[in-house]
Amino acid sequence: MTSWEWPASLANLQAQLSALILELGRGEGSLWSQLVKEAPNPELHPEVEWDAEVRIGDELCFREKAFLRERRRKMLHSYAKLFGVSPSELDERDLPIVAIAASGGGFRAMCNTAGALRRAQSSGILDVTTYISAISGSTWTLGALYSGVAGAFDAHAAAQHIQLRAQIPQLDSRVLDMLITPPTNKYLMAGLIQKAIAPQ
Repeated sequence: MTSWEWPASLANLQAQLSALILELGRGEGSLWSQLVKEAPNPELHPEVEWDAEVRIGDELCFREKAFLRERRRKMLHSYAKLFGVSPSELDERDLPIVAIAASGGGFRAMCNTAGALRRAQSSGILDVTTYISAISGSTWTLGALYSGVAGAFDAHAAAQHIQLRAQIPQLDSRVLDMLITPPTNKYLMAGLIQKAIAPQ
């Protein structure tokens, strides 16, 4: 078996997989050792220097109340447009809180949520939504929507991004390149490595 050689057509795949194995190895200079031994960078992750607080109370915190007031003010015109009335006919205090909850289910949930948010944006519902929550595969859609990776904070752009990414096989050489080439390798592999080293 040691004399077996990769066919010439798979030489690039062999090099990529070998590089990935080295990055996940626990040796010095590997991505694994960088992530495990490096202290979090406060410039990239300022939250590592924050003191955690737990607020005890039975109502919304001050910041959430301020957010809701500002959100209602911004939604007034969207509600008026959605219902075909003049903004002067509405009172901000009467606007309901609309929330969207997206289910889990991996790839299927990601695609379903992308389509649902795209339609919610087209119909005007997304413009009057205060909260969106997601679990599992639906969080991938929210990541595409709110991270800016799709080029815009727009449900149509996020759905387009997901559609284009879904057409690329997971073992495509471009995907493997992202897993072994800085800086994307650190971004894509950090969660997996952190999960692997976490206490059970």
